[in-house]
Amino acid sequence: MSEKAEETQQRILTAALTAFSTKGYAKTSMKDICDATGLSRGGLYRHYGSTREIFMDLLEGDKNKTEGAIRSEHPGAARGEALFNAYLDASRASIFSSTRGLYFAVHEFAFIEPEIREFLQDRYKAAASMLKSILSLGQKEGSFRLDFDSEEMAVHILFLIDSFQTTSAILEMPEEKIDKQIDVIRCLVLKT
Repeated sequence: MSEKAEETQQRILTAALTAFSTKGYAKTSMKDICDATGLSRGGLYRHYGSTREIFMDLLEGDKNKTEGAIRSEHPGAARGEALFNAYLDASRASIFSSTRGLYFAVHEFAFIEPEIREFLQDRYKAAASMLKSILSLGQKEGSFRLDFDSEEMAVHILFLIDSFQTTSAILEMPEEKIDKQIDVIRCLVLKT
């Protein structure tokens, strides 16, 4: 793909992220994305055949962004603890992001496009596996409590974070309340 095509594709994804985050999946049209990017219908369709394709690309980009944020280091902490804190920091940032409506749109997407549920299931399994690995590492290093099953705790944390992300798209979520909930998650995992 040429540099110009990549730039156009990124412009489409940026505009689509805003549209999906504010209007939801069902109410965002290719016309909305054309209007936001200034592209003609042909220009948009040269890159994407449907809002579904665009949304799938956004989800893949979101996953990659989260994984990249988790790889960031927290100096002075054990590796497992640093990765866990990076995961919680990235999750907190997503809860207060201007594009947090995307998380609600993901659930809407799953209801409207049931054939993609396997894709979403794979995405969930990958997130659970990654978080389980972080928790297991922290337990091995001795910075995490040993009185929990890392797989079950990973699922528990994923459901909590998903709930915060989805709810934040439709309700006012005071930062101090979310911070306290994230501290509860830390207390469940970290040795005190």
